[in-house]
Amino acid sequence: MKLTLIPILLAALGGAAACAAEPKKDDPQPILDRLPQGAIIERDIVYATNGDRQMLLDVYRLPSDKPLPLVIWIYGGAWDWGSKDRANPIIGLVARGYAVSAISYTKSREEIFPAVINDCRAAVSFLRFNAARYNLDPNRFGAAG
Repeated sequence: MKLTLIPILLAALGGAAACAAEPKKDDPQPILDRLPQGAIIERDIVYATNGDRQMLLDVYRLPSDKPLPLVIWIYGGAWDWGSKDRANPIIGLVARGYAVSAISYTKSREEIFPAVINDCRAAVSFLRFNAARYNLDPNRFGAAG
């Protein structure tokens, strides 16, 4: 009986967590304050529009004489909640010499699949097209999140 009850309780807790309200948008200031000194920060760059909604991305990098490899940060939240401002791992990536772009995307409750994939593709295309502007190496892009 006890062994049967544990999986049921875990399933109930998981279901409750999935139904929880969306967290408030994170304040990016703690991240900005912890970036390496001299970091170049460009926030809320429009990479695409989706109806009347602007899709935004941020670019964080250190000054460099040569183009930087880029990590495109796709924040967690099961494609349904969260914010590009939830990007604590970018601090270490920027410190190690990577440029990082934290992107926003259409939430799964706002539009059906594959809208989020299309947003990610649009962000990659925008960043490749504007690689020189942001001092990025368009042949060294990766994604994480």
